[in-house]
Amino acid sequence: AVLAGAGPDPAMAAGYPLEIDAVVRAGADGRPELAVEWSWPQALLTEAEVAALADAWFAALDALARHTAGGGAGGVTPSDLSLVSLKQAQIDRLESRLRGRRRR
Repeated sequence: AVLAGAGPDPAMAAGYPLEIDAVVRAGADGRPELAVEWSWPQALLTEAEVAALADAWFAALDALARHTAGGGAGGVTPSDLSLVSLKQAQIDRLESRLRGRRRR
């Protein structure tokens, strides 16, 4: 993470108290890596406050990545099924039945 401090022009009014620009790019080894730039008006936030938020944000991303790497993560939601009208509980029951059949 890069903590950038003030935005492009300190004389301009800030659009937001904190801006986060994130992009995935190729790392030195060619594998994708997340690059993040944090910028904020120094009159509103201190570098220590933004650093603490950045640490918490990256910890949450790390936890999410660990969760999705596990076998039980994911699933279908109603927005994934535009051609049928099912509620989440109905989808969950169907997925549970299908999981039971795959184990046999």
